[in-house]
Amino acid sequence: MADETTTTTEPTADAAPAEHTAAPVDPNAIQHALEVLAEEPEPKTGEQLPAGDPKSDEVFEPLGNVSNCP
Repeated sequence: MADETTTTTEPTADAAPAEHTAAPVDPNAIQHALEVLAEEPEPKTGEQLPAGDPKSDEVFEPLGNVSNCP
């Protein structure tokens, strides 16, 4: 026969429910983040992407109005 040993634990006092609150936030955190972003170099905007071939570019063709759906 299988061993049907059970263990019991003494009941403990229920712990108070934990309040889910946000961690304290540094009031200057947003200002600091903006300063860090300002120090990063800007991406190069002088380079232009090569223009695509207008004959082979995809053209949007509407399939119809939504009111035409059954």
